[in-house]
Amino acid sequence: MRRRVLLIRNVYLVVVLVAAAVFFSFAYLFHTLYPPSSPSCIVHQIITLPTTTTTVANETTTQQQPPPPTSLEHIVFGIAGSAKLWNHRKNYVKLWWSRHKDENIRGFVWLDKLSTNVLNENNDRDLPPVCISENTQRFPYAHRTGNRAAIRISRILTETVRMGLKDVRWVVMGDDDTWFVPENLVRVLRKYDHEQYYYIGSVSESHIQNIAFSYDMAFGGGGFAISYPLAVLIAKVQDRCIERYPELYGSDDRMQACMAEVGVPLTKEPGFHQLSVSEHVSSGAYPKCEWKMNSPGEVKKVLVYKSPNPRMWEKSPRRNCCKVMPSTDKAIVLIAVGTCSEDEIFGTQKFENFPYGL
Repeated sequence: MRRRVLLIRNVYLVVVLVAAAVFFSFAYLFHTLYPPSSPSCIVHQIITLPTTTTTVANETTTQQQPPPPTSLEHIVFGIAGSAKLWNHRKNYVKLWWSRHKDENIRGFVWLDKLSTNVLNENNDRDLPPVCISENTQRFPYAHRTGNRAAIRISRILTETVRMGLKDVRWVVMGDDDTWFVPENLVRVLRKYDHEQYYYIGSVSESHIQNIAFSYDMAFGGGGFAISYPLAVLIAKVQDRCIERYPELYGSDDRMQACMAEVGVPLTKEPGFHQLSVSEHVSSGAYPKCEWKMNSPGEVKKVLVYKSPNPRMWEKSPRRNCCKVMPSTDKAIVLIAVGTCSEDEIFGTQKFENFPYGL
């Protein structure tokens, strides 16, 4: 009799464990296939958007002790990614994030759904916390050739604000293949009053892209910064704004449309670089190149050479030019950077003479 009781208990325990395993497996599958109706983050608690109105300081404000200069801890990054590409793209983020992990760097990577590799790296301090964006199927999207993921990516600003981090002065948006230099970013943002409404970024280096979109729109591939009071304002109106522009193509033009509605223009900072190419080089589909060179897939290292020119900043602004130099190692690409010659242009061309002082 006692043996039968033990046997029944063991069978009951096995049934409970199997049922629990099946339940969590279906829960994970459902969460993967159907993103949550509200944003969720793996390691941070979600809070509601502040209901108090954030006002902009004006000239009549009572004189107070000036705040300390903007530092890295006053910035929160909102990085756009996707579960499909994150396992590869996370290495780009890690290159710049890990260098500042002990300096109170803050931010989130926002994916469209959960994946197994994300769960496994939950405690990786070399990467930002990973969050899952809210489902955006309720928003209309009418562009014939675009991707409705643009709506989710645009709303990362709102979702980042809703994380409720304290002592934030700037929200910096970018992609998972955007390379940030935090030291330079801090130096640029220190020039501006973070209590005012600022939308800071730059246009594309491609004239065609600027014509197709706008010369007054910040291109997200190069990153852009939004002062926190403005970020809070946009977060309160963004959903209604998005609903009014279903025919727009991407996330950046949706952001610019909302900025236009609240009357805030783009403040251009050339340090935000957006280089538009015909294909995403990191995806394995490379743009057509007439130069005689090896496949980009064989390249393991890129070495860039540039002669110092300390008086360059005294001249009128013009981009440098570059040229691919001969290399005896197929895995290494040598790039020479220097002052452009008088008639040199940026584009697909062959350079016969390249007097860069190398």
